[in-house]
Amino acid sequence: MSKRLAICVMVLVASFATLNAQTEKKTVFIGKFTAASSVPSNASELLRAKAYESIASMKRLQIVDDTTDTKPMYLVEGSVNSFTTNPVSIKDDKGNTISGYESIATYTYKISGFKDKNVILNESYTARSGFERSKDEALSYCIKHIRKDVLRSMAEIAMPHYAGSTSMEFDKKGRPKYLIAQIGSRAGIEKGQLFDIIFLRDSLSYVDLGNAKAIEIISDTEIKVEITKINKKNKHYLDEKKNIFLRTKGKFNLFTIMNSI
Repeated sequence: MSKRLAICVMVLVASFATLNAQTEKKTVFIGKFTAASSVPSNASELLRAKAYESIASMKRLQIVDDTTDTKPMYLVEGSVNSFTTNPVSIKDDKGNTISGYESIATYTYKISGFKDKNVILNESYTARSGFERSKDEALSYCIKHIRKDVLRSMAEIAMPHYAGSTSMEFDKKGRPKYLIAQIGSRAGIEKGQLFDIIFLRDSLSYVDLGNAKAIEIISDTEIKVEITKINKKNKHYLDEKKNIFLRTKGKFNLFTIMNSI
C-alpha cells in the first residue's frame, strides 16, 4: 500500500461516522513549535507564524485557540531541526565586495488528531535563503519565505471534507456530467474547489472514480460540481449512483511538491 493511500484510508476510518454530516469548517489548533539547541531561539516562533499563516489561508479550516469555546479537531505542531549559514561575498554595481550569508534550515510539520493525539502526517523539508547581510536576516528569510503550499498540501490530505452525492446530471450522450453534494459555504467551500470522487465500499476501503470541480455554491450546505475526469475502469460504480462521495483535494500534490526555498 502506498503512503498516500495508507494516509487516505486512515483519515477515512476516522471520518467514517460523520461522512454525511461534514457541513462545518474543520477546526485546527496551532500548538507548540520547538527548535533544536543549535538553532537560534526565535526560529520556532518564526515557523509557528508561517504555519498559522498557511492554515489561515484555507477557507474550509478554522483556527481556534484557548480563548474560544470551540473544540479543535486537529493539532498542528512543528520544529526547526537544523540551521546552518555559509559566509559568501558578492559584488555591487560599483564593484565593491559585500560580505553576507546564505543559509539552509531543515524543519518538520506534524498534524495529529487533537483529542487522541494520533499522528496523521509528519513530514520534514528543507528551506534555503539567498544572500543576506546577517545571520539573523538569513534565518528570518529562510523561514518567512517557506511556501504556504507545503503545509497546505499536508492539510489537504490530513484534514479533508467529505460530502455525499444526492443526485447526478448527465450530458446529451447520457454520460455523468454533474453531481449535487451535501456541503457548501458553511464548510468554507468556494467555487473552484477541487474534489476526488470516490465510491465508498465500507469504512476501510474506497474506489477512486475521478475528479470534480465546484461550479456553483447552491447554499450553505449544498453545491454543484462538474465531473472533470472519470476513471474509466471504475465507471460502473458511478453508474450505480450509490455510495458516491466527494473528498476535497488541493492543487498541489504533497508527495511531489518541491522543497520550499
